[in-house]
Amino acid sequence: MSSDKKGKTDASNTNSEESYIDTSIRTDTLNLIPDSISGFYGTYPKSLLDTITVSPGLSLSELLQDHLPYNAILRLEKPQYEEVPSLKNVYPGQQFAVLRDSTDEVTHVFVERDALSYYSYEIYWEDVVGEIIEIPTTSRSKQLGGVIKSSLWATIENQGSNGVLSVKLANIFAWSINFYRIQTNDTIRVLFDEVVAQNGKVLDADNITAVKFTHFGKPYYAFAYGDSLSGFQYFDEKGHTMKQMFLQAPVEFSRISSRFTHSRRHPVTGRNSPHLGTDYAAPMGTPIVSTANGTIETFGYTSGNGNYVKVKHNSTYSTQYLHMSKFAEGLTKGAPVQQGQIIGYVGSTGLSTGPHVCYRFWKDGVQIDPYSEIGKESLPMPTNQIQDYLKYIQPLKEKLDAIEVQ
Repeated sequence: MSSDKKGKTDASNTNSEESYIDTSIRTDTLNLIPDSISGFYGTYPKSLLDTITVSPGLSLSELLQDHLPYNAILRLEKPQYEEVPSLKNVYPGQQFAVLRDSTDEVTHVFVERDALSYYSYEIYWEDVVGEIIEIPTTSRSKQLGGVIKSSLWATIENQGSNGVLSVKLANIFAWSINFYRIQTNDTIRVLFDEVVAQNGKVLDADNITAVKFTHFGKPYYAFAYGDSLSGFQYFDEKGHTMKQMFLQAPVEFSRISSRFTHSRRHPVTGRNSPHLGTDYAAPMGTPIVSTANGTIETFGYTSGNGNYVKVKHNSTYSTQYLHMSKFAEGLTKGAPVQQGQIIGYVGSTGLSTGPHVCYRFWKDGVQIDPYSEIGKESLPMPTNQIQDYLKYIQPLKEKLDAIEVQ
């Protein structure tokens, strides 16, 4: 790695291993659709669109059964024509928009794909044609500074950018900051690129070059560094990698509802007993990820744990995830699992009073508080690279520190 190959325009190539969750951009599909919609039956204003959001556990046929004939839904799942994209898989939170004509028949279906494209289908009774619509965009350099008053997402949007930047920042700091503990008056400063549609709508955040996150009064820095050959990673201001063996939490943007303790009144049994896990409250169906690389040691159901998965990481560490609503598709005993890979979904099975995941952590066969162990594994970059790195980040650090927060 040499400093002359580093730069903001290359940060989008950050090593994919740095990302622990699906970073697909969530955007309002309606913002991408033209103001007037043309088709075989005529032209209609965008204002006639009705939106539908996929609920957890809902299939495509259940979602659209009140809007389309069964055969039309079948054609969305299994198109007649090779060039028509399939909608076989839908996911919770995904947006659909349907357009009805004057006779109340659905003529068009639009479906969220990502920040820069959507699916467009035209319905001919029980026949369907469709395509993926790519949105022309441009990029512009951006620096952003804000004081968190309610949420990181809201802070970023209040600065006129896209709140999805908060998800990407959570990925970068996944090993060092507990995002459920973000406090009022924490601050954020970022150097990045905005991806903008022709209508001026900010759709994406890209090339995150440098970040300063002040949390509980402590500054956390992250700088993208690397090259196109060996890949990019994020490092702190001392040259330590941001990535560590364990993630801070197995679910994104959750909150701890009950901590590891040797004495707790159980909310179901009412008895005082040890709670040798950490509970994260999150909405039903939220993805649960493995906090480190490993193999599936076991999974199944017990009356206390509900649906659970146990992952063996090495000869020292294992983790377990309880009360799932369901397991990830294709889960098998002994299969390898990567850090950040979805292994199940938040539920309330077993002895549970509400949707959450109980996260259990073993070291040398003994259950311990994960936060007594997480954060000890960060390593510096090789000594023959550190001086180039420190020289490279110095002007970026000065620029970050000079950003005013509002």
